[in-house]
Amino acid sequence: MIRKAFMTLAVLLFLIPETLIAQGQSERFDANFTIAQKTFGKNSKQKYTKVRYHLCNTYKMAQDYRDRLLNAIKRDDEPGTLGNALETEIARMNFQFAYSRNNGTISTHVEQGMGLLVLGDDGAVAIEIETGKTDYQTLIEGHAALEISEVSVYAKKKQPKFKKMPSVDTGYEIRFNINAHLAAGYTNENSRLMIQPMITDCQTDDTVAYMKPMVYEGRKYHSLQNRRMSFNYHRNDPVAYGYHPEIALKKDEVFELDTNVVFRKPDKDKSYKCAYFVTVEDYEHIMYDNGGEGTGSCLSFKPFKFLDFNVGAAELPLTSEFYDQAESRVRDVPRNLQLRFLVGTDELTKDSINEVELRNLTKEMSSYGDRLTQIRIEGAASPEGSMQTNRMLAQKRAIRAQQMLKNRLGAKADNVRLPSPTVTVHTWADVAAALENCGDTSKLWKVREIRNIISQYGETDAYNKIKNLLYYDSDIEPVLESQRVMKCSYQYEVDHVMNNAEVMSEYSDHKDDYIKGTRDLSDGDYYNLFSSITDSTQLDILTDVAYRHTVRQPAYEVLRLSPYVANRKALKNMRNGIYDTNVLRPFVDFSLQLINSEDKGTGMIRNRKEILINQAINYFQESKLDTAQYIVDWLKGKGEDARIDNLSMLITFVHGFFQTDRTEEEEATFKKASDFVFNSNDINKAVLYSELHSQLPKTRQEAEEWVNKMDDKDARKWYLEGILWSGEASKESGSEEVPNHLAYFQHSFDLQPRFKRYYFNEGNVSDDVRKVHPYRRKDIEKYRKAFLSLMEERNEASTNKQQVPAETQTITDKNEK
Repeated sequence: MIRKAFMTLAVLLFLIPETLIAQGQSERFDANFTIAQKTFGKNSKQKYTKVRYHLCNTYKMAQDYRDRLLNAIKRDDEPGTLGNALETEIARMNFQFAYSRNNGTISTHVEQGMGLLVLGDDGAVAIEIETGKTDYQTLIEGHAALEISEVSVYAKKKQPKFKKMPSVDTGYEIRFNINAHLAAGYTNENSRLMIQPMITDCQTDDTVAYMKPMVYEGRKYHSLQNRRMSFNYHRNDPVAYGYHPEIALKKDEVFELDTNVVFRKPDKDKSYKCAYFVTVEDYEHIMYDNGGEGTGSCLSFKPFKFLDFNVGAAELPLTSEFYDQAESRVRDVPRNLQLRFLVGTDELTKDSINEVELRNLTKEMSSYGDRLTQIRIEGAASPEGSMQTNRMLAQKRAIRAQQMLKNRLGAKADNVRLPSPTVTVHTWADVAAALENCGDTSKLWKVREIRNIISQYGETDAYNKIKNLLYYDSDIEPVLESQRVMKCSYQYEVDHVMNNAEVMSEYSDHKDDYIKGTRDLSDGDYYNLFSSITDSTQLDILTDVAYRHTVRQPAYEVLRLSPYVANRKALKNMRNGIYDTNVLRPFVDFSLQLINSEDKGTGMIRNRKEILINQAINYFQESKLDTAQYIVDWLKGKGEDARIDNLSMLITFVHGFFQTDRTEEEEATFKKASDFVFNSNDINKAVLYSELHSQLPKTRQEAEEWVNKMDDKDARKWYLEGILWSGEASKESGSEEVPNHLAYFQHSFDLQPRFKRYYFNEGNVSDDVRKVHPYRRKDIEKYRKAFLSLMEERNEASTNKQQVPAETQTITDKNEK
């Protein structure tokens, strides 16, 4: 018994530590998740696409977040809502969603009891992490509308009419026009008419959403249907939520519909198109089916992309808080050493070229005095001859060059580090790569020939074949010469901030080097440059140079100068019609809920009011209206500010322009916002009159009056001209002559290449115009020449007009009008 008791106790003592360890330690493991999303319709299948996700500490937390997201999605589906409830709810969450792979799969490090929150296109789920379970497969049900089944046509009457209207893409949502004209006889009191819009991804041609159906019924049909649904029509009829009771179908009456559906874009960078299915049915049969009517092509209007938000933008004044003393640091200066040696030796040739090269470099390095810290030499050899011999010769030449520089520096070199020279021996493969990358496509066959020789004979024996090539002297020898160039780099310490005069002189003398990035300054130096330069063009150039200097540094967001430079960069981008939330993102933290919040550890200030205002503009123009509105609403509670009011009116105007069902109060608010935007500046008049000339309506000449006032260096100006003149191109037949709109568009692309992406999705340039006058890369030079001709004609016309006497000119102007 005693022995048995001891054995039991031993077993318990053996088990206790493992139990304690298991309870005292968290055990993480890798888990894989596959997320499918449900699609709707007769032949629908599950789809696997990119989703957003967040790993929560507990499953309960994931459930709570899921419920908040589902409620927001439900609010977005309600009639008359702005459609931004979901993104607003996401902005309020104190974390950033991550993205799955494109096929909806996720791999992450988890622990029992955690929960994975997943947000799909039209739904959200919470997944509980179970002990030891490493593979999870989940379906997001979604809340999409029902798809109308495929049917046959039974009735043959006068064909219904459908107009194809281009969509309007505001960036964050698209408005598709749905219209139908059904002649009398298609509907009656005992019929139901259903319209089901379907959204397709233009890039993949996949169906991504079925919008809320529109259901219209005759009174007798509705009464009977209510009885068939156990007198609970809205609960039991699956399409009841799309029923429009205010319109009743009647016998021998025309059915007219002209409305818009709004689709919130799941991906702002993609384009989408819409088709809608119209069916008329009685109690047992389908009486009419249109088979699907497209609203138009993937092209859409994007009328607000060039609006000028400078009336709401905010500058940061250059105050002493952004000044920083220079820390001692080392700057590296690369140079080529163009020394000439006697063939096969390390002896320099007796000529003035070597002397000038050594004297100039020695003088340059001597100017730094005791701040010169290191001289490094890199020898180089081309591949002809023996590789071992080439390496030894290059090494000896590099040592000789280093020794000569040291001797010339004299006592100044005593405290300078002289690392052993390094050597690079190039190969024939390097020669082939250099020829390939020279930009001359006519040499590609030579590249192939050299590589074939290397492949057949190897690097060691390739020279004997390559040296006999007919183009050896003309094409290969120049490459070999460049490979023999010796390189020198020296370092010197920078440990003080130059005063305004010093830094202006330094920057002016080496401006090209600073623009290229081969020279740099300290943060304090850049501060003094910003305080010294007043020319706006030069300040923009300096902003780009300083921004590059800033972001190259580790943890740059905590440096004193960083927020000032980043804000200048954001403002410069805005003036050029470029919006990028990444520039100001490091200086914004939504979780703090404080303005001008200082981190006591680093001294960094997040959520500066000016930066928040500008970031709201960036979010808005990146089609993230919800986040922009969130910032504006947040700032409104922090005191009055005209800039915030101006920004709020711009957002109200854009969001409400195409809204047709405004209340009296909404109409008054929109009218105030509209008056503000149209009178904010000439650029906004030019943008709106050009982009919306058919809606306002404005003629091309009326719009051009304002476009012509824009700066010729503004790429937006010429893009707007392209839009206006594309309407004239529709009146022309195809010919070899370049139409004006392509000449204007090309000049816009030359000034701002990013604008090319707008053109290929631009609804203001119709499909018909694109077919007759396609934009072709091979014709770019023709477009450029055509633009120069247009400018010559414009200048000549302007000169002639100025030479006309004032009285005659007035009469001429009246006749033109």
